[in-house]
Amino acid sequence: MDDCELTQSGQDPHKVAASMQTVIREWGDMMEVTGGALETKKSYWYLMDYEWVRGKWKAVNDADAGDFELIVRSVNNEDVA
Repeated sequence: MDDCELTQSGQDPHKVAASMQTVIREWGDMMEVTGGALETKKSYWYLMDYEWVRGKWKAVNDADAGDFELIVRSVNNEDVA
């Protein structure tokens, strides 16, 4: 399958990132069963946070959220951040 979007949501960015890592690992495992792998050069991710401001959702950059790294297993069976 190509051009797929995976989404996770929640209140705690650490829990959201951990949940997304689980999804990526499981997705990669399923692809491996059929002889495929995630294409690391075509894989991107974004952590977005929103606040309700004056009746509208507004994207915010939370400096306290921390740095997150997601790991993908490549076609060569190597872990790539």
